[in-house]
Amino acid sequence: MSSQPSKRMLPAADDDDDDDDKRSDEETINDEASDADVIDKKLKLEKLRLKQLKEKRLLAKEQRMTAKEQRMTAKEQKVIAKEQRMTAEEQRKIKEQEAIIEQWRTAQLHEQAFIQGSKVEELRLDKEKRDDEEKRERSKRVKKSDNDKYAMILNSSLVDATDPNGYYNIFVNDNLYDFDIKASLITYNNVNDDMVNIFVQHFLRFKSDRDIPENKIQSAFNESIKDLFTTFNVCTSLNYLDTSKNCYLDNRAPDCTFTYKNININIADEYYSLQDFVICLGELKGSTSSTVIDIDDVNWVEQLARYLTLVLKVQNRDKIYGFLTNLDYIRFYRVEKKDSTYCNYYRSKVFDMFRMPPKPTSSSTNVIQPNPGPEERYLNKDTMKLFIKFLTMNASFYEYTMLNIRPDDDLLGGNYYIQSRLGNGATSVTYRFIQNNYNQSPATSKVLALKISKHHDYEKIFKNEANILGQLKIVNNSNNIHLFYENFCPTQPTGNICLL
Repeated sequence: MSSQPSKRMLPAADDDDDDDDKRSDEETINDEASDADVIDKKLKLEKLRLKQLKEKRLLAKEQRMTAKEQRMTAKEQKVIAKEQRMTAEEQRKIKEQEAIIEQWRTAQLHEQAFIQGSKVEELRLDKEKRDDEEKRERSKRVKKSDNDKYAMILNSSLVDATDPNGYYNIFVNDNLYDFDIKASLITYNNVNDDMVNIFVQHFLRFKSDRDIPENKIQSAFNESIKDLFTTFNVCTSLNYLDTSKNCYLDNRAPDCTFTYKNININIADEYYSLQDFVICLGELKGSTSSTVIDIDDVNWVEQLARYLTLVLKVQNRDKIYGFLTNLDYIRFYRVEKKDSTYCNYYRSKVFDMFRMPPKPTSSSTNVIQPNPGPEERYLNKDTMKLFIKFLTMNASFYEYTMLNIRPDDDLLGGNYYIQSRLGNGATSVTYRFIQNNYNQSPATSKVLALKISKHHDYEKIFKNEANILGQLKIVNNSNNIHLFYENFCPTQPTGNICLL
């Protein structure tokens, strides 16, 4: 009995084992299923990660591409900007080159104009030289005359015969304009009847004369102007000289020469330095009824225009005034430098001065004329006041610029006179200054050197030089160098004049 139950128990054990095996298989299957899920999840996660990584890389790549494109765009913009700068620089250089070429062309044109002007000037100077040579040659063949004035006119006529009115036609005619002398003199109104009466006293002797020769007119002007300047010295800045017989201006002799009133030049000694000090000029002509000559006679105008132009060139000056009169009428002139060759010539209107009324005329010879009274000249006082204004203007009106000198500068009170020019430097001009000693000849008179600066800009240099000379004057050594500078005297505190 005991063996049967044991036989029945064996299958039960096998069943348990089978159940265990089934459970283990199920567990294994479940474990395997779980592992598969895990792996699947891991694969999905890995795929997701890879996808995200790929997307990141793509995004990074796109960003790098965008940055690269931006860098390329920036680089291209830089290149474009550089090209634009290069283009602007090239344009600027082209413009500079064009400007240089234009300047060169302008310089060439100026040079050609200068050369042409120089040629014209050279031709003119050659012509004047030939004219002067012809004049001298012809003058040698002309018999000497006791009348110097007549001889001068005769010689001038011989020269004009070779080229009548040449200077007027070439230089004056096309450059002659009108100007208002009254407007130029309007700033001065100190003329009075006493001034006019000076001219009345000297002119009235001619009141009944229809014909007045030039030498008498010259004498009347000499006396009246000198009386005016003596009586009213404080009202004028000028000094008057009769230079009708003194050929100081390129061998020519203007009738009336005006300088500053402190300039003392002895025209009986040597007068060529006078051309440096001319302020204005006047030309006088005879008054005659036998031959009607207009105040605008070309020969007269040409003569005055030539004188005024010569002064401008000698003094390197820009403007000068003058007048032309035959006592009947007067006309004022102004000459202004235009360029190195030509000038502009200005003339005022004609003013009645000391005029004889015209002779009465009759339309029929059968008409009996009443017995007229004596004919007399009449003086136009308005014209005389205008003329006196012209002679008594402020120094700045005349625009004298060659030397830095003023009418009130002290030149030793007229005790010395200027004889000749000694030297012409960069900043000053030096003249031989001789003492007025009427008991001895100029050769034995005391002599100084008068040094005048050319422009007020040089006054500092001039003062410095004067200080050095003043120090040398007091130097006392074995060489006695101070004796050479013992006469040194800086006369002006403004530093424009010194004497040594």
